[in-house]
Amino acid sequence: MTEDETARALALLRHSGGALPTVGLPLTDMEQAATAAGLRVHLVDDPVSGSLAVLGWSGGEPAASTESPRLPRNRLNPKEVVTFVAAYALLTQRQQLSVIPLVDVVALLRACTDKNAHTWAVPALERALPQAGLLRLHPDRTVRLGPGASTLDPSTHAVLNSAAVRLRRHRAYPHQGDESHSAPPVPTPEITTAKASWYENDAVDCVRALEAADAPLPARDWQQFEEPATRREVERLLAGIGRTLVEATAVSDSGRREVIGYISGWHPAVTPVLKAPLGGLTATNLAALALVYLYDRLIPESGGAPARRTIESRLRDHKGPDGRDCLKGGDIAEALSRLRALGLIDSRNRIQESLLQRLTPEQDQRLRENVLMLADPGSLVADELRRRRTNEAGAAA
Repeated sequence: MTEDETARALALLRHSGGALPTVGLPLTDMEQAATAAGLRVHLVDDPVSGSLAVLGWSGGEPAASTESPRLPRNRLNPKEVVTFVAAYALLTQRQQLSVIPLVDVVALLRACTDKNAHTWAVPALERALPQAGLLRLHPDRTVRLGPGASTLDPSTHAVLNSAAVRLRRHRAYPHQGDESHSAPPVPTPEITTAKASWYENDAVDCVRALEAADAPLPARDWQQFEEPATRREVERLLAGIGRTLVEATAVSDSGRREVIGYISGWHPAVTPVLKAPLGGLTATNLAALALVYLYDRLIPESGGAPARRTIESRLRDHKGPDGRDCLKGGDIAEALSRLRALGLIDSRNRIQESLLQRLTPEQDQRLRENVLMLADPGSLVADELRRRRTNEAGAAA
């Protein structure tokens, strides 16, 4: 297996937003490349899907970001977190319990939190938590812990177990028999606390920080990137897992463009194989994201009038061809909520700066071209772009 094929396999694993079946994966090479970069490929036995590979951290999660690191899990909104805690509490109250009816989780949440909890708990149980790999939803409407739950780091497990114990002490919690309110938690993943050799390596520290960060690492605090040998090693390790080093720049008072930070993005060599949408995003979510980018960035940057209405109202009133009519009514609010949960837009429904900063120049140009074709598909420019891409695809075949 070549290094490029290994990098593509790791990129697909991360891009999946959860887990991938191990069949056909170059596991030995993937484990070596991931370990070299301070990551780890967890192998999880799933009773339905068989053996799965899940990408996580080697050791504890790095603390470079104040936000939850984006590897390997999707970020959840508060109600999705509460829903997972409720399911976790029910599933782990008895060690032999492996599945529970979805309605039991909803009933618990309605009794302990909000009588209208079904309006947000059902979508979380049906979509958000399975997409994050934390739960599995079966056709008979039962749920169980997903492969991502077994790769949570020890500190997250400790918080989760504590929350589950508190929930079991609620007067409305459905206890059975003489079951203890503080039932034993599920085992946490084994972890080595001794400082391993990879942790002592500046380059690996840099890679872990880049992969955990939700915004560029400030250049003033990360001078390691200015050291040529360290930078080359960082770029080599990132390339091994399908990632690349991206410089965040800004124009200084003198008019010169200067590097102000560093972040990681997808390596150009792996982007052709990442054809599936971002983990957890539906076609409606992607349509909403493209239009948010159009109204929040492209129109203002091209000299258009600044948005005086909310992004949500603009999406609600937007009309046009190419399937944009799929954004209707409640779909818009649900799509924006999911984009916020994934960290792609902020609380004001504006594009997250870190999303754009992770793009390489080539990827940024591709995104702009895609939105242009969406906004004005019948224009001469859109026709030329489609013609050029058709020719490029033919030449590459």
